Amino acid sequence: MRVLWLLYLTASAADLYLSILNLNPEMEANPLAAWTWAAFGYKGLILFKILTILVIYFICNSIYNKSRLAAKCVMTFGVCVTTLTCLLFGVIYI
Repeated sequence: MRVLWLLYLTASAADLYLSILNLNPEMEANPLAAWTWAAFGYKGLILFKILTILVIYFICNSIYNKSRLAAKCVMTFGVCVTTLTCLLFGVIYI
């Protein structure tokens, strides 16, 4: 599970970096992130991403206590979606 968390944190950091490097709040696809970014700037976006990671961590921890396989599936899905987003973003904007 630690490897999945490391992969998720890496993909999330890449997503944050690519967002800050190439986007502005109007172009952000996530409306809540776009609002946070527009209202609070880069610090708000960074805090939003950190809080998102923490919420996912606590949710996956509670799932892990009930079913390790389910928690690993959720984390694998999160890693895949975040990585795919970064890859597509890189192909389109870079």
